[in-house]
Amino acid sequence: MSAHTHLAGVIPVANLKSDFELDTPPFLLPIAPAFTAIQKSIFECAMAGCQTIWIAANDDVAPILRKHIGEWVFDPVHYKRDLTKFYMTLTMQNTSHTQQTTRKNLACHDL
Repeated sequence: MSAHTHLAGVIPVANLKSDFELDTPPFLLPIAPAFTAIQKSIFECAMAGCQTIWIAANDDVAPILRKHIGEWVFDPVHYKRDLTKFYMTLTMQNTSHTQQTTRKNLACHDL
């Protein structure tokens, strides 16, 4: 058995019901300036160390989610750590391969 584990985060937003009668989906409600509920969920998954974050959404809101949050998120542990050797190496090399090692994969799964 391998000691390596792959932690995956799952955020279900399919058929999400809300008491608010708004035209926007409830996961796009702002909880802080320029910060929505879905962004907070993704940030919490990234902070927990998830290598993959899956968002389960219906076909009608999946394009909205993809446009709003994009395809990937930076690893918050390694993002802008100016005094560490790892970040200094990334900024000096600045290649797409090394940048991808600091990103977490996002997948928007249509139900």
